[in-house]
Amino acid sequence: MCMCVVLSFVWPFVHMPEHLGGRVSTQAILGMFDDMDMCRRWMIPKEKLCRFLLTVQRGYRNPPYHNWRHAVSVAHFCYYLWKKTGGLQPLRDIEVLALFVACLCHDIDHRGTTNKFQETAGSVLASLYMSQGSVMERHHYAQTMCILSDSRCNIFSGLSEKDNRAVTNMIYEIILDTDISRHLSKRKVPIQDMVESGGVQKDSNEHRTLLMALAVSASDLNSGAKSWIDAQYYAEKLYAEFFNQGEMERVLESSPGKMMNRDLACIPEEQIGFINFIAKPVFQSLAKLYPQTQEVLQQMESNYNNWTSVRDEFWRREEDPAAAVAPAMVEDAPFADKTLAQPATAVIVLPPGPLLHAEQTAITHSRPSDSASIQGQGVSRTVPKPLLPSLPMPANPSSAGSALSMPAAGQPCSSASFKMSPLAQQQRPKAQASPPYNKTALGRHSLANIHSTAASAVSGDTGGGGGGGGGGGGRGR
Repeated sequence: MCMCVVLSFVWPFVHMPEHLGGRVSTQAILGMFDDMDMCRRWMIPKEKLCRFLLTVQRGYRNPPYHNWRHAVSVAHFCYYLWKKTGGLQPLRDIEVLALFVACLCHDIDHRGTTNKFQETAGSVLASLYMSQGSVMERHHYAQTMCILSDSRCNIFSGLSEKDNRAVTNMIYEIILDTDISRHLSKRKVPIQDMVESGGVQKDSNEHRTLLMALAVSASDLNSGAKSWIDAQYYAEKLYAEFFNQGEMERVLESSPGKMMNRDLACIPEEQIGFINFIAKPVFQSLAKLYPQTQEVLQQMESNYNNWTSVRDEFWRREEDPAAAVAPAMVEDAPFADKTLAQPATAVIVLPPGPLLHAEQTAITHSRPSDSASIQGQGVSRTVPKPLLPSLPMPANPSSAGSALSMPAAGQPCSSASFKMSPLAQQQRPKAQASPPYNKTALGRHSLANIHSTAASAVSGDTGGGGGGGGGGGGRGR
């Protein structure tokens, strides 16, 4: 049964397991261990493996993005690489074991905040690890070792003392390599040099270490290489987490950075920069080493083009909504699931919460009505598996403190008008005259606005007209 669960979503890669429930996802991970022959090769008892996986799952908190589902996604992409490349040669078996376990545990007990926030807030974790850097990553490793120290969960009990020490040391390095700042400062250039110099030398410990760092980075960033619709969904989850941190920074009387500031952050713009400078070089190096993974790079490039189209359309709508022309979205890479384009409608009402403030959005989805349970911000919701929704243009900004004047729950928006906020005018690349910033308006960059623009760009709606206003909305990554 476990193998059936795994094989049902492994090919094509776009069928990621985040929409699986906790119990099924655990079965899927068991299936991956079986398929990679790890249980037999390393003498891992099934009962001990199950206890280990369930304990790791319980160790994850439930922030919008860095939760157990993200861990399963990262482990799944590592498994995808193993399948697609014929075993991630020239990595040795014990290195593959360390890589896969590290992918599962790399964000355990994540608090939904960055290393910089932990240091600024003077948290207990910062006091423990700040002098060494990579505060959260060191905490994730410490939590992993706490679980492995329990004899009932120690899946490495069948290893020799030498192998046990080697695998835990590798897990330590791999988890630290998920720190983006460490990747940029210590791994990016050596990896590129290795790739350009002819690839991985199987007898070089340094090269194999760099390959593991590349594999875990690609696995950790794989949400940007999913289908366009899923990439939007996970971008929303990630920025929900960022904006929550921004609110906490305000409580601490600290000014949040642009990326964490819901008043300033433009999600398409941020995604364009992230893909350009961080994610794309990782997948380019991966594709050079393993041409079999070229499809993943192609999907990321397609998403980059779509984010660019969404951003450009958004600026056009702000400048002149009636004259804006929505460009066509680039199709997903060949391995994307084309059946999801079949029309089907279902209305979802998102209740108000800390992220959306007083906003209540009626969203019409154009996708099959398969459902998934989504939890975040202390609210559990069951919604159809998110794809490109059809969201009417938002109403005028409200002066009551929320970003938009939204309709009552279950009622569609009735206005197609859209005005550029004063803060938005100040943040435009080209200077424009603007009235004083109104602090009660959250501005143009709220997720509801991004939803409207993304979907309108996909559907080809121009945003004009009076009553219904129109276009589709999109869910973030």
